[in-house]
Amino acid sequence: ALDRVLFVPTARQPLKAADGAAPRAGAADRLAMVRALVGDDARFAVDPVEIERGGLSYTVETLEHLRARWPTAELSLLCGADVLATFARWRAPG
Repeated sequence: ALDRVLFVPTARQPLKAADGAAPRAGAADRLAMVRALVGDDARFAVDPVEIERGGLSYTVETLEHLRARWPTAELSLLCGADVLATFARWRAPG
């Protein structure tokens, strides 16, 4: 029952960068792919905030940005199990 799903492609995922994993696609390409996926479907939106910010992408910084933009919204974080498995290693996971 979400009003909208906001996709936020990362500029550079810190844990993958620390592991030495090179991204398969650059940030601009990933942004273009997500925009193509969303198309004109009003249920979805794409926010390039992490790519525009540059550097490593920390979820806590993005959530702070979204909270400032929509201070009264109820926000939910959706992520894959592969990402969730590393939650304890995130910056400010609490």
